Amino acid sequence: MERAEAAGVGVTVVSPRAFLGSGLTRAALRGGTFRGVHALGDLAASVGAALDEPGRRLVYGYHADLDAMGHVYGPGSLPWRLQLTQIDRLVESIAARLPADTVLAVTGDHGMVTMDRTFDADTEPDLLAGVRTLSGDARARYVHAEPGAATDVLATWQGVLGDAAWTVSRDQAVAEGWFGPFSARFAGASVTWSSPAGMAPV
Repeated sequence: MERAEAAGVGVTVVSPRAFLGSGLTRAALRGGTFRGVHALGDLAASVGAALDEPGRRLVYGYHADLDAMGHVYGPGSLPWRLQLTQIDRLVESIAARLPADTVLAVTGDHGMVTMDRTFDADTEPDLLAGVRTLSGDARARYVHAEPGAATDVLATWQGVLGDAAWTVSRDQAVAEGWFGPFSARFAGASVTWSSPAGMAPV
């Protein structure tokens, strides 16, 4: 977004109002103007209005409804499929208003898989032994070990989670490039990284 804006392209981000100023918005969608919307109708209208402005335009529209249905009911469930129908209608309404020389790209920000096993550190006492704190989210858990306990914590998490998750040390994740270019300022942290098996570590 920033590079497009620097190149003279008019940039507009159309997204739910609740995301204005959020950490993810600031990190991933910097540049241009943010237009907060409430529902699919004003998302489509705002995308069209932004495209009607003069000059070269880059308009990014986002909604989280299909993702939410996948998390709540599972991908492929009836609520998810019915929400996908609404997305088809959204895309159709946006496409109908596009100028002739416009490219419309429709994508998801990540894939989704159905999990048949879950683990809760609050109900698995072994998973808290030697652990200072947990961070991240349910899909990418960071396990911060007490000083000197990292090796034991890693072995415990690998033993309990088995092949249901990729559980590796910070050093292995960094060495394999899971986080991209690594900053030396994080080198002192003792962290175990755990993600459900089959999910990309990004």
